Amino acid sequence: MPLPGKDVPRPKVVVCVDKSGSMKGAKIALAEVAAQAVALAVKAAGGETVGILFDDSAQVADTGDDALLFFDRGALSYGGTDFGFLADAWRRWPGHFVLLVTDGDGSVPLALPGDKARTAVILIPPDCDAALMGQIAGRVVPLSDLRGLANVLTMLVPRTQIA
Repeated sequence: MPLPGKDVPRPKVVVCVDKSGSMKGAKIALAEVAAQAVALAVKAAGGETVGILFDDSAQVADTGDDALLFFDRGALSYGGTDFGFLADAWRRWPGHFVLLVTDGDGSVPLALPGDKARTAVILIPPDCDAALMGQIAGRVVPLSDLRGLANVLTMLVPRTQIA
């Protein structure tokens, strides 16, 4: 007999991958693999992942799931960097943890304290602005080595997320 109150909430995560021009090459390749690993891990835990690709505009799959995280790098178009889409993402998925992978800086929206608390940013070196990202995220993790991207992503994703 199951005990009341022992249900484990399922993780809900929005993974946002920067596809601006400065991410071409090794950065986007590692970001893709790491984002896919997070999506598969969350799915295996019975959770839900939404994938967003962004540069100066943002793309979400029509199905509203992680489909865009399994992208073809050769088919990407690369633009500038704009984080304005986050304001919409925070409202559209209010119960989700938001994880942002980026190497740059751009315009940032106003983050309410609750939005900031449920957002984490992984900064890929060398040209990143931790202070700017601190305006929109409760946790900002600058990488010193790209090989650590997947490990940092998995540490930041909450194991459970209360809806």
